[in-house]
Amino acid sequence: MRRIAVLLSLLFAACGSAEEPTSKPAPKATSDEQQVRTVANQVNDSTDAARICGKLVTAHFLQTYYGGEQAKCVKSQSVSDGKQTIGAVTVKGDSADVATSGPVTGTIQFKREAAQWKLDDYGTDALRSIFVTAIKRADSGALAVPQMKNCMTAQVKQLDDQAVRTFVQGAARKDAGMKQATLEIAGRCPDPLAIYVTDAIVGGMDDVKPKFKACIRKQLTTLLAVTGTAKNALEGATSKKGTDTLKALTEAAVTACAKYY
Repeated sequence: MRRIAVLLSLLFAACGSAEEPTSKPAPKATSDEQQVRTVANQVNDSTDAARICGKLVTAHFLQTYYGGEQAKCVKSQSVSDGKQTIGAVTVKGDSADVATSGPVTGTIQFKREAAQWKLDDYGTDALRSIFVTAIKRADSGALAVPQMKNCMTAQVKQLDDQAVRTFVQGAARKDAGMKQATLEIAGRCPDPLAIYVTDAIVGGMDDVKPKFKACIRKQLTTLLAVTGTAKNALEGATSKKGTDTLKALTEAAVTACAKYY
């Protein structure tokens, strides 16, 4: 779908067609597979967020990804680049699985609700793909570091299915604790995280000699990697532990590099 990849900024989308005026002849009946495919293709193309969230998502979808709040769903809608392709459609009673490929690859699940097919959920394969796609597209913060992108992508691929589902759904709802959950995953990438934290600290050092800055960079990267405290440092001023870690490491690096000052 054009909007399927989002969240962390990961956004979720579904959409439908406009209602036909009553003056027009009733459309010919189509098979369930055709109806599901039509809705799935509409999911790709619609730009009407209000109709997406109000008409073509199930109550289960709205509750799972937006805590039941339609306004949150509408606010989250965003057009993303990249065209999704709808593949096989498998209908089983009032449920249907739709294969999709593109920037996001996986299964989209539909349900028949009030005689209408609606987006009900994402398969875990699609959620994992959404997560990875969001990491690849991130261009700020720790994920701007190429090594961090690669490591985080590897970590997401190793998460079990329930962990992926819990994280992505929590991120969509903006649950409390999602920042800490993100830090926990980032903490499994100590070396790339050390590079990012070092860049953030050294980047704020103005009017110092190049050799001093280079020494600080080397010392901090080493200290963060060896002590395994990059995750704490990343918390920065948001926690006492983060503040204390940054202070201690910076003081140690400055002492070691004093001769270049």
